[in-house]
Amino acid sequence: MTTSELFSVYWYDPDGTQHRDQYLKTLPESKEAFDRLVGGPAAQMGIVKRVLVTDALDCLVCEMTNTETGWEQTA
Repeated sequence: MTTSELFSVYWYDPDGTQHRDQYLKTLPESKEAFDRLVGGPAAQMGIVKRVLVTDALDCLVCEMTNTETGWEQTA
């Protein structure tokens, strides 16, 4: 496995504070964290407002924002 196959998952709370959920994990591990963050209880309660996925070079892969109408891809 190369570092280009590793991803990090971050999320933001309503105050705008960033939290790191996964750091340089494989795609399956990162996907599991992403799915949990956008579909889990914390997201439904409004605790998770934004989720970012970056690659090993810290380039943005996906950004989702929790709006009043649901999750929207913002980048």
